This record gives sequence, C-alpha cells and structure tokens, in this order.
Amino acid sequence: MHKPHPSNIMKGYVMKQLLTYIRENRLIEKY
Repeated sequence: MHKPHPSNIMKGYVMKQLLTYIRENRLIEKY
C-alpha cells in the first residue's frame, strides 16, 4: 500500500486547527 506523506497530513491537520482557532477567536471577539 502506498501511504500519503505524513508532512501533507500534518499540514492539512494544522490548517484545520488554525481555522478552528481563528473562528473561535472571532466569535469571542464579537461578544
């Protein structure tokens, strides 16, 4: 089996975490 590169998986995971973090901060700042 060919596995995807861990670096690509980490990049996608980090991007999702950053987006969630930014969204949460924006929601907090609104109130």
